[in-house]
Amino acid sequence: MPESPHANTIWTVVGFTAYPWEHALASLRLVEPIQQAGLRFIQGNLYDQVFLETISAADLVVIQRDFPRWLDAYLEVIARTRAARVPLVYEVDDLLLELPETHPDVAIHYYTPALLPMLHAILAADALTVTTPALAETLRPLNQSIWVLPNYLTDRLWPLREPVPRPAGTKVVLGYVGSDTHQPDLEYVAPALTRLLERFDGRLALRFWGSEPPPALRTHPAVEATPLQILDYAKFAGYFSTLQADLFIAPLVDSNFNRCKSSIKYLEYSASATPGVYSRVPPYEMVVKHGVNGFLASTPQEWESCLARLIEDQALRCEMGRRAQATVREGWLLSQHAHEWAEAYRQVQVSLQAQRTSRQKQAYLQLIARVACQARRYQDSLVDRVARQEGAAAELAARLEQSQRELQEISGSRAWRLIQDLWRLRLALIPHGSRRERLVTWLLERMMAMRSQH
Repeated sequence: MPESPHANTIWTVVGFTAYPWEHALASLRLVEPIQQAGLRFIQGNLYDQVFLETISAADLVVIQRDFPRWLDAYLEVIARTRAARVPLVYEVDDLLLELPETHPDVAIHYYTPALLPMLHAILAADALTVTTPALAETLRPLNQSIWVLPNYLTDRLWPLREPVPRPAGTKVVLGYVGSDTHQPDLEYVAPALTRLLERFDGRLALRFWGSEPPPALRTHPAVEATPLQILDYAKFAGYFSTLQADLFIAPLVDSNFNRCKSSIKYLEYSASATPGVYSRVPPYEMVVKHGVNGFLASTPQEWESCLARLIEDQALRCEMGRRAQATVREGWLLSQHAHEWAEAYRQVQVSLQAQRTSRQKQAYLQLIARVACQARRYQDSLVDRVARQEGAAAELAARLEQSQRELQEISGSRAWRLIQDLWRLRLALIPHGSRRERLVTWLLERMMAMRSQH
C-alpha cells in the first residue's frame, strides 16, 4: 500500500453515524472522547446526506454502528476514504449481528436492512473499535485488528454530586432508567419486584423513566412510569441529575448479546452516589465488587434478597452509593481516559502501513457489496409493493366510507321512511307464508305469463 500523506500523525478525524450528533451513541463513542483527546473532529454526514469533501481533510475516518444501512452513501465513503489513503475504522458498541429473538428491534426488523452492510464494514475496515473485551473476542474472527475503548462517564456532562438526603418517613424509591428495548430484561425481574411490593407494602415505590414497567406491574398503585424522549445526551444527563431515587436496578438477561454490552448504566447511576443491583454478567462483573460498590444478582431469589437489603438499610444504601461513586471517580471518567482514543488511532495508522488487503479479501468484500445491493433493491421493491397495496386499501376504505355515508343519507330520507311504512303495511296485510301471500304470488305469476304471451 502506498504511504499515506498523513503518515504517523492523527490530527483530524471525520465521523459518520446513523444518529443525530447530539445522540448518546454519537456523543459517547465519537464526539466527546475524540475532542477530549485533543483531536479535531468533523461531522461527515447528517443521516444519509454525506459530505464527501470532509474526507480530504481527514487523517482517519470512523464509521459508527449502522451508518452502512445507507448503502450507497456508505460505499461512497469507503471509495473516497480508500482514494485518500487514510485509515478506516469501524466503531460498534453492541453485537448488532446477534440480536436475541426477544429483542424488540427484531420484531420490527429495525436492523435487518443494515446487517449485510454492517458485515461489509467489519470486514472492510482497517480496524475495529469496540467497548468490551467480550465484544472484541466475538468479532475478532472477522477482523483481527481490534482495539477496546471502554465506555467512560463523560464527566463534563455528568458531574459527580453528593446524594440528596431523603426526608424521614418517605417511601423508598426503587428506580430504573432505560429504553423500551429492555422490556425482556425488566420482565425477567418482574416476579422479584412484585414480591417486594407485597413485602414492603406502603413503604416502597417503583419509578420507571423511559420504559414502560413490566406488564404485571403497570396497574399497581405504587408503580409510576415517566416517558422520555430526550435524544440530546447532554440534556439527558442534566435531566438524570434531577431524578430522586434511593436505589437503581440494571437487569440484563444472560445472552451473548448482553454479555457484550458495556457498564455505562452503572457509571450513570453511580454519578449521583446511588447504589444499585446489577445482573451478574460480564459488563457489570468487570466493575461491581459484590456487596461493596453494588450488588450482583443472577436469579430471582438473589434479586429479591439484594434489593431487600438495600430497601431495609438506609446506612448500607449511603455507604454503597459512596463507594460506587468513588469507583467511577478513581477509574471511569472520560477526562482520565480520552487519550486512549488518540493512542488507538495512531496505532491503527502505524499498523496500516504494514498491511495489504489480499485479492481474496477484496473479492469477498465485492461479493458482499453486490449481495447487499441486491438485498437493498429487493427490499425497496417490497416497500414499493406494500406502498401500492396500502394505496389500494386506502382507496377501498375511502369508497366504503362514501358508501356508508350514502346509506346513512338514504336511511334518513323521507322516501326511505315511506318505503319502510309501506313494507310494514304489506307485512300486516300479506304476512310471510300466509295463504294470502301464496294467492298474491300466484296472481302475479299468472299476470306475468299472460303479458309474455302478448
